[in-house]
Amino acid sequence: MPLAVVAVALAFAAPPRIGQGTNRLLDWALVLVLVAIALQLVPLPPDARARIAPSSVAFENAVHVGDAGAADGPISVDRDATAFALYIDAVVILLFWSARRAFERGGVRRLMWAIAILSLVTVPLAIAQHLWSPKAFYGEVPPIAGNALPFTPFINRNDFAAWLLMAMPPLLGYAIARIQSRRQPGAPFDPEAAFDNQAIVLGLSIFAASAGLLASLSRSGLVGLLAAIGLFLLTARGRMSGWWLRRMTLALGAMLLLALMYANAGALGNRLSGAVSEGFVG
Repeated sequence: MPLAVVAVALAFAAPPRIGQGTNRLLDWALVLVLVAIALQLVPLPPDARARIAPSSVAFENAVHVGDAGAADGPISVDRDATAFALYIDAVVILLFWSARRAFERGGVRRLMWAIAILSLVTVPLAIAQHLWSPKAFYGEVPPIAGNALPFTPFINRNDFAAWLLMAMPPLLGYAIARIQSRRQPGAPFDPEAAFDNQAIVLGLSIFAASAGLLASLSRSGLVGLLAAIGLFLLTARGRMSGWWLRRMTLALGAMLLLALMYANAGALGNRLSGAVSEGFVG
């Protein structure tokens, strides 16, 4: 509910423009996602249900006493979960549309600084909590799932790693854009002008996010990080000079090696060795 309130408030502050311009295809695809979920909640006659989703009828007959498939009902086998998924998707999509509209008016710089500060605050808190009390939020509150290993305020290592993966690329891109914007065309690179206090804060936030991701021991997070770095370097080939690209690659490699010092290398190795039999999920 709090997320819905925030989404509605943001929609009033920045009314989204849906299905316009170059975003038309994406917007209608998102609408179709909501329609597809909503259709699963529409009550259908027994004959229609049996033709469209026979497994749904078989499931209800197996878990309910009597012939449950003889009554009208939706094709969803868990109506509450489907309705909740529709609610969450609708709120997140509305939030995305409103945020996109807000960014069209500016505000990207403020968002990047908010993400940077959150990274500097959240990562040390999450790692300290996990080391101090691996099975309780803030060291005190046990999660609903008994097998969860929280990284406060995230419920498990994969949620924590996913947030860091979403935070790192825009922070890195903003840091590079900021450094290049302070360089005069044709002038030699000036480290003192490029790496001021704000650039150092951005660098520390990227380093903290990298260290937190490695310390989480999330295999899927590590694969996502390597994929993100590879895609970044591939994209940068056509936009950055060879001089910049070589030094950026060396800087990223050095940052990851330094961040690895904050991870349990033995545990990370064991996690990766198990990926062959278990896959990279988890």
